[in-house]
Amino acid sequence: GLVAAGPVGVEPNIFTMNALIRALGNGGEWVRALEMLLKTMPDEGLTPNTHSFNTALSACAQAGQWEKALMLMTEMRERKLVPDVVSYNTCISAMNKGDPPQWNYAVKLLHEMGTIEPPITPNVVTYASTMSACAKAGKWEKALELMDEMQAAKPPIVPNTVCYSTIISAFATAGEWRRAIDLLDVMAERGVPPNDYCYSAVISACAHAGKLDMAVGFIDKIKATGVVPAVGSYTAAISACANNADSPTVGPTWFEDERPWERALSLLADMRRLGVTPNIKTYSSAMLACRRAERWAETLDILADMKTDGVVPNAVVYSSIVETLCIANRTAEAAVLYQKGIESGVFKFFKEDEPCTLDLHGCTVEFSEVVIRHAIDEFVSAGRELMDLTIITGWGKNSNLKVGEESRLHGNSRRFVERAFDPPLAVREVPGNAGRFVIPVDSLSRWCAAHQRRRSGHGQAAEHDGDEWL
Repeated sequence: GLVAAGPVGVEPNIFTMNALIRALGNGGEWVRALEMLLKTMPDEGLTPNTHSFNTALSACAQAGQWEKALMLMTEMRERKLVPDVVSYNTCISAMNKGDPPQWNYAVKLLHEMGTIEPPITPNVVTYASTMSACAKAGKWEKALELMDEMQAAKPPIVPNTVCYSTIISAFATAGEWRRAIDLLDVMAERGVPPNDYCYSAVISACAHAGKLDMAVGFIDKIKATGVVPAVGSYTAAISACANNADSPTVGPTWFEDERPWERALSLLADMRRLGVTPNIKTYSSAMLACRRAERWAETLDILADMKTDGVVPNAVVYSSIVETLCIANRTAEAAVLYQKGIESGVFKFFKEDEPCTLDLHGCTVEFSEVVIRHAIDEFVSAGRELMDLTIITGWGKNSNLKVGEESRLHGNSRRFVERAFDPPLAVREVPGNAGRFVIPVDSLSRWCAAHQRRRSGHGQAAEHDGDEWL
């Protein structure tokens, strides 16, 4: 074991064992950390101390093992060990990271601190973690009550930025945008500087409430304080533009005579000008705004900016642009970009254990057509071995389908295969499985033969002349 693996001649002691428990916890090995505490140490004749338990509590907290953390607190008491503020803070952190967050246990632990002998005074970390557990559970009223409680303590415990940002985020999630703004003002009055998390939460809250001009206007408010808005604030504002680009409540011009997609691009340019590097979510949001406005050329410009900034496009980015190009009937450019995604390894639709099965789960109708065409073309261009091609579309579980109905993706994909190829490809349904269909090998063979004859008659196709924009 770990003890035997130590340096030759070094006897295990309380310090080395605590260090090993910490290492196990940091490595996600919480089970072995508890074994080290509760079995290995006694077997070595060592008695765990409060620090030993705190270290094991940390291992449980990091893994979200809230029940084990509570068990350790009980074990400490049974061993007549007195928990300290670190014990309680760490155990509350485990409640905070539980799935779902155990806000009620977090509050109970907080209030228990003052009832034990000797009493333990909670600190700002204790309250911040407890408030976070409440906020994550949607209990913003309780989180706000705890903030009042800490300020009423004697001596008062002054809330820090984390405390405020936690409640503002809870307000935003609950749609309480006015409360979020008011609390932001309170921070300013009390001299507590808001962080990016506070601002982005307020921007998102306003956007979700339909207050789009207010949401985007927060960027200028942040600048007015002499602070350069951070990436989270810009991303929230750009996301607000994207999520409301096709809203019926937003006219053709919306913010300072700009349409939502134009404002998204203005914000993107503004942050880059100020030296704030956009992240993948920022770029994805800007692309979504352009996609909803059917601005395909602008999405390609954004892709170029990404590469300039050294941000590597992911599957979401590539698929978003491909879909935008498809909607604009730029199918050739869409095919080229999809190929780039294949080459960079972001797209993998063939199942590893079924090399001739195409899994379209998560694809939109537009994107699925590009995937299917590329897969069929590969039988000729890449010399893929001919066999039945199975296409999985899924059952459309999120579409509330009735018995006998088919998902939109399934129906469209099948019709696309039957109508988009010359000669037409045959389709065979899979008995008992409405979520997949098969293109028989004999049909694929006929199509490949015809395709090769056409290529032989016209010579090898030239490389697509649109590659330069990629």
